[in-house]
Amino acid sequence: MKGGGNSTRRDADTTRQLDPNRIVNSVSGWADRNIGDVHDYHVYPGPGIPPRGKRALVLGEFGGLGLPLEGHTWQAKDNWGYRTYQDRTSLNTAYLELMQRLRPLIAEGLSAAVYTQTTDVEIEVNGLMTYDRAVLKLDEAAVIEAHRKLHLPPPTVRTVVPNAKTKGDVLWHHTYDGPAKGWEKPTSDARVWPTGPGGFGTEGTPNARIGSKWATPNCYLWRKFDLPDMDFSQLYFDVHHDENCEIYLNGELAAKLTGFTTDYVTVSILPKALATLKRGENVIAVHCRQTLGGQYTVSYTHLTLPTNREV
Repeated sequence: MKGGGNSTRRDADTTRQLDPNRIVNSVSGWADRNIGDVHDYHVYPGPGIPPRGKRALVLGEFGGLGLPLEGHTWQAKDNWGYRTYQDRTSLNTAYLELMQRLRPLIAEGLSAAVYTQTTDVEIEVNGLMTYDRAVLKLDEAAVIEAHRKLHLPPPTVRTVVPNAKTKGDVLWHHTYDGPAKGWEKPTSDARVWPTGPGGFGTEGTPNARIGSKWATPNCYLWRKFDLPDMDFSQLYFDVHHDENCEIYLNGELAAKLTGFTTDYVTVSILPKALATLKRGENVIAVHCRQTLGGQYTVSYTHLTLPTNREV
């Protein structure tokens, strides 16, 4: 079922009566009514996971990585993807990163995930194959290996640096005005900015956990955090952003994100920024920009660690 109207509970009950031996997914995406056997959640590009509860957690739609290939589309131009790529190399890189970020969510309770989509359909070019089924856009061997890892025992995920999702009283130095050049660096004057708890945004933003109100075009955040002696290469971000944002570690760009998410998604850390991390004190900084729409929120960022390696 897809939707969320007043008939959802009735339809779910009717479905269960007709066939009590099958799992009932009452709503795929849209407004969850807390009924049925599945909490089906959609996020693009994602991946993400709905809040834990008594039902199976399913990522019913994610991905949407678009690549139109000339001569293999339904229409000659104006094709569309949730994220658009210009060549197969960049598409493959993005897809494999999605698969890498999906695996830790299994450890958090994710039971299933559905990629959008197997083939291109009319104006949407998000498919693994073209509309005419003539071209596989992805590297078959690389995809098989990435999918194989999803069936391994899931990693144990540990929160190393908390965010608003895991700990709502984390304090950030913040400003809503354009700061001086170099504000993101460990030695910047951001240390004298006022502090407030994350996340930053406005009430009503989907799945936002508001600790401090932010309703201006820009928000700049800065704070120190400590890391234990560990393998930093396994760290990644868990982020909720609306809209465009940049994240810095020790003054080095760690992630550049466009668009918005409606909940937390996992994000890889750029290698140069990852290399700056050290035992003891580090600095994380975030700049988030609102570009359209009536709601505002800002990145809630933490570092999580899969504690057993992939094999």
